[in-house]
Amino acid sequence: MPRRGPGLTQESHKEAQEALDSYYRALGSFVSSYARTEGLLHLTLRIFCGLHDALGSAVLSGFRAEQTVDLINRVLDVCKKGGAKTFLARHFQQFRLITKIRNDILHYGAEFEMPNVLLVSNERDAHIPERLRETRITPHDLRCMAHDLHIVQTGLLAVLETVSSSQSLTDWNSISQTAWRYTPLQPIPLDRAPRRNPPKRSHQRPSSRG
Repeated sequence: MPRRGPGLTQESHKEAQEALDSYYRALGSFVSSYARTEGLLHLTLRIFCGLHDALGSAVLSGFRAEQTVDLINRVLDVCKKGGAKTFLARHFQQFRLITKIRNDILHYGAEFEMPNVLLVSNERDAHIPERLRETRITPHDLRCMAHDLHIVQTGLLAVLETVSSSQSLTDWNSISQTAWRYTPLQPIPLDRAPRRNPPKRSHQRPSSRG
């Protein structure tokens, strides 16, 4: 909860609290949508590999989401399902973009840069400027990403449906071509040096009293 400092009026404190509440509500919805998508990815891979529940859990547990995407594509190659792979390509591209942001939010957190705009940064782990990765997000961005994840889920369900029936993927083109709602804000220049200048601590021992 935002602390009410000496220069913070009751009105500005209320605005800060509302911004924080908006962010956490959007974050909760986004994280929940991501978890459902990740679960559906694992289910898709399990079905494509012909693994029942127990065996699928034993073999595939621990795979990260992006690894699961790669494996699904490889299985589609082996099964000669080029149409399904092409259909899912744009879904997986958007999912990878969202995954990078999701990982940074969960690993590094987000700090308010201005009202309703937060900065997500890997600064604490960036040992050289070229490794610095920063993204600006808003609660609206999180809601858009949750919406896009729903589209990814629908794309996976479409492929599973066509694999188990005579239905054609062309019947799902309206879903395949649905426009993504999330697009990143203007990127932060990579040549920006990490802010690593903490105040130096004094090593002077306190004087002893006799």
